[in-house]
Amino acid sequence: HLATPAGVKADSEAFLYRLSEDGLRASRTKVRLGLCSVNQVEVVTGLSEGDEVILSDMTSWIEHPLLRVR
Repeated sequence: HLATPAGVKADSEAFLYRLSEDGLRASRTKVRLGLCSVNQVEVVTGLSEGDEVILSDMTSWIEHPLLRVR
């Protein structure tokens, strides 16, 4: 489970940006979501335990597979 990212819905697929280990890059990652509450969403596939993702609305950047984070 993770905090509910902006604009996601239960039982759907979404693209989230997963941070690199050094925190300097974020890569677009397709995830399958399961159950969703106001505060949390179940991640069915696409992320591993401990992965960090950007939870903000990233729709304006979705065409970019890799972002540099400052």
